[in-house]
Amino acid sequence: MDSRQSSFPALPKPDASVSDGRVLLDAASLKGLRKQHGLSQETLAEACLNRHLCVSIASIKRAETGKPVLYRTARHLATAFDVDVSALLGPSASAALVDIEQAVLALHDQAFAQHALNQADETVIRYVLELSFGLDTQGLGDEVERLVRQFGGVPLGMTQGVVIAQFGSPQAYRSDSERGLLCALALSREAFVKPGHALLLRLVRLSAESPELHTEALSLAHQPLQDRYGHAPVYVAQNLLEQLASRFEFYAADEVFPAYRKCRRPRSLDENAPRPLVGRAIEVLQFKGVIEATQECQDGHVVYVRGMAGIGKTRLVSEFVDIARQSGFACHRGDVLDFGMNSSLWPLGQLLHSLLGLGPVGAGQLEEALSRLKVAAEHRMFLHVLTGIGAAEPPALYAAMSNQARTQGLFQAMCEVVLRLAVHQPLLICLEDLHWGDSALFAMLAKLLNATDEAPIVWLLTSRPEGDPLENQIRAGASHPMSLLDIAPIRAREATALADQFTDVDPRYRADCVTRAQGNPLYLTQLLSSEEGVFPDSLRHLVQTRFDKLAPDQRRALHYAAVLGNRFELTLWREALGQATYLPTADMRQGLLREVEPGSFVFVHDLVMHCLYDAMPTALREQLHRDVARLYRERDRTLHAQHLLRGNDPAAFDALLAAMDEKRLACQYDSVLALARQCAAFDARTRHHFPFALLCGQACAGLGQTAEAREHFQQALALAVQPQDRIDAALGLAAALNTLDCLDEEERLIEATLPIARTLHAHIALAQLHQLRGNIYFPRGDYAECRRLHEEALSYARIGRHLESEAKALSGIGDSYYAQGRMQTAYEVFDQCVRLCERHGLVHVEASNRSARGSAQLYLGQPEPALRDAGDAIECSRKIGNHRAEVFSRLTASWGLVASGQAQAAEQQLSGALELARNLGASRFEAILLEGLARVALHHGDRERAQALIIDAAGLVERFELQRYIGPWVYGSLAMIVDDSPLSEQALLKGEAQLTQACLAHNALRFRVAAAETCLLAGDVERATWQAEQMAALPQASSCAWVSHHVQVIDGAGRALRGETMPKGLWEDGQRLGFGNTMPRLRALLG
Repeated sequence: MDSRQSSFPALPKPDASVSDGRVLLDAASLKGLRKQHGLSQETLAEACLNRHLCVSIASIKRAETGKPVLYRTARHLATAFDVDVSALLGPSASAALVDIEQAVLALHDQAFAQHALNQADETVIRYVLELSFGLDTQGLGDEVERLVRQFGGVPLGMTQGVVIAQFGSPQAYRSDSERGLLCALALSREAFVKPGHALLLRLVRLSAESPELHTEALSLAHQPLQDRYGHAPVYVAQNLLEQLASRFEFYAADEVFPAYRKCRRPRSLDENAPRPLVGRAIEVLQFKGVIEATQECQDGHVVYVRGMAGIGKTRLVSEFVDIARQSGFACHRGDVLDFGMNSSLWPLGQLLHSLLGLGPVGAGQLEEALSRLKVAAEHRMFLHVLTGIGAAEPPALYAAMSNQARTQGLFQAMCEVVLRLAVHQPLLICLEDLHWGDSALFAMLAKLLNATDEAPIVWLLTSRPEGDPLENQIRAGASHPMSLLDIAPIRAREATALADQFTDVDPRYRADCVTRAQGNPLYLTQLLSSEEGVFPDSLRHLVQTRFDKLAPDQRRALHYAAVLGNRFELTLWREALGQATYLPTADMRQGLLREVEPGSFVFVHDLVMHCLYDAMPTALREQLHRDVARLYRERDRTLHAQHLLRGNDPAAFDALLAAMDEKRLACQYDSVLALARQCAAFDARTRHHFPFALLCGQACAGLGQTAEAREHFQQALALAVQPQDRIDAALGLAAALNTLDCLDEEERLIEATLPIARTLHAHIALAQLHQLRGNIYFPRGDYAECRRLHEEALSYARIGRHLESEAKALSGIGDSYYAQGRMQTAYEVFDQCVRLCERHGLVHVEASNRSARGSAQLYLGQPEPALRDAGDAIECSRKIGNHRAEVFSRLTASWGLVASGQAQAAEQQLSGALELARNLGASRFEAILLEGLARVALHHGDRERAQALIIDAAGLVERFELQRYIGPWVYGSLAMIVDDSPLSEQALLKGEAQLTQACLAHNALRFRVAAAETCLLAGDVERATWQAEQMAALPQASSCAWVSHHVQVIDGAGRALRGETMPKGLWEDGQRLGFGNTMPRLRALLG
């Protein structure tokens, strides 16, 4: 037997449950769990995503149809259902192998039958293109068959005078629909079709049925038309139009064939119909492998295409996009431009428009798209900023954030959109021309690559070798799997094949062009598009030669286009030209421009745009830039300024300053500094220009670059001439000096500025200056002067009706009362401050004062609202990126948790705060955090660790001179925790001495309790009673639950140690007040 005639189809591969990296799940169990929870496959995928588990709908379908899935997918599904992975596992590997062996026998029985059906596997739905038409003359059958086969079709024969041919069988190709339609048009031209009848092209399911059973095709082919003359019309099914519209024109739908559209003619091979890709076969195969692997594994990948300008990156990317789309991927793109981006992250905003299907929409339509995608509410603000849709100024919360928090928020919002879309359909995301980008874009891109590693997303990135960010910027921050394609010039035979597509060009000239282009596709196509016999010495010369042959109005239009940039909108182009109905002519679009979407044009390559741009006389180029700048005056201040700059217009500097101020108000501080660098052309002005120095200082302060901000503010102060300018510069500089702990210099600056502000009656500035000065006196321990200055600040703030200054002044007053131990008053002032912040959205002031209110509530015996305030403050601080406030908020929470005996929760807060504090270099927090951890260790019974931690805390107090802040507090805990009696006594004496140094009052409250506990443990009741008396003498002691409760406990414990009865209910009262574990060793001793 000839094996070629009886060859079996390939046997199925062994079940993947026995292969490395994959596992077979029990489909019935998985479906049962899903239905038990009332989840569809889609909602299950979304539920996984909400728990940061990346499981796509495709993976769920695989698992539920008995196909193996990745170990990761199995683990994530088990986590989603809160079950062990083993509960989801299907048959064992050995059982799967037995099933395979049994299936082989059945396969042999079916093999010949399958072969007889032309390998049409009915378990897999496959479609082919079917062309049907009535044949005019029976004797022409051979010629028709030859013509069909010439276009790659397979004639199925003729039934009842109707010929049926298929395209895409036995092997499907992406060009099947195009070849089928071209074949139909050729048959029509050759008059093979029965007069008065049509050819019909449609998509049908692959079948082994005989032609006699194609009833619909027979019916349609026999349907007569009114017009019996001319070429037979070709009708194409509606579901084929999308893939054919770029190459063919179609009439509107008619009544004859309502489900079809009549083909008008093939389009000319212009920008709307890219020429077939020539060469790059290896790259295409590699990309197909990536696409197939992504579909199979549901994992992400990066394809990085790198090559010199004009080498064919964009055409190759276009082919990749086509491949991905036909494989079921949703394809989206963004472009990095060398001119015309209003921020570093503009390409990601453009990408978001594509991902969300947005056009020129309003905020309402964006919200609708985000709601449809179920994007988290906290991310929507960032998406409004990225897309540029919404208010000119960002929300107060966005403005209150640190630069790091804003960047993180933008990343998380972008990441959520991408992942939510990838759950439903694999994505291809293309970003071209990364060599034009900057570090902010690359840092964000690297984070996105890492975050989407386990999602079915292919990132397609392109760059040129010069300025390529791959090694130094992207790979430095991303560990995502990557395929690097370095694109070389095309081979001579491939260049010849490309040239052969220009059928209207003389063959000898084509051959000369191939030699001349040396494998550069852009140069070759430009040569072939020029007049025959012209051999410019460069692409620049070639483009200029073609340009010179255009009519004057065409040249003028292209000049404006080159000035607008590589990508521009038709509406703006028309406005620049002063022609409301202008459209580019065909000879301009051929090889120079292409319309990427209705009303949006790009040059076929940015090199072509630069050739035209650079060839313009300088005077003309500058005049056109000034003309275009006027169009952007109200549209976009940044582009307005940049066009003026390129137009060498003296007004450019002032326009750049206006753009910098707009970006500052939008909290785009990176963009402010980028615009500042563009002011280098006006070096003489920048060195002596106050607003420029001030804006640079404000931008650096916004980015947390305090040292640089100080330099700019100092320069601004030196340049300030007007009194108000001196005040503005001084306020910025004072804040920077405060952050850098240069308090003496800050105070001298404030003292010098206050008279100027008083002369101007600048009430807001006076409020800010007094508030800054009050902050200086707090760490000095002069709390009365601190309060006086903040009260003055409050008065000025209310006169000037400046809510932020009012809130900050209240905060300072509250701090002064807290520092003196007047907890009830402190609570009331902090409460007033927090309520003011809540009413007016002052989130950046609210976070720290909410935790301060919680601290006061702890001493007032109100543990529940105190912990609630601390928790809210942690969330608020984290949201705005105020790490210092977050440390204090966690510290406040830990105080309440330690005091009430919730050791595990306290340890979590303390550990998180300690990590943050060390990252910030905030040493003043580290000692008190270690004190809290020492008490947690004591609660767990780990005395050795507790003693080591408290000794470390005491060392930090001395090292960083923190005696006034938390010295006695730490020494009191040290005395209580250590077993060494002499060391304990020494700690008590040291703490007592430090209490005389204007310490914060919480030191007295904490030290007296710890010292009394230490004395009671040693049996010294008299000394413990003295500590209680000292505590009771503190200000507002009668209203402070901490004082009254601990005085009672110390007195009751003293009685118990003398053999008397301890009053009942003391420990229970302490638990209710949140003080159940403030004296842990004493309670353990007395029960």
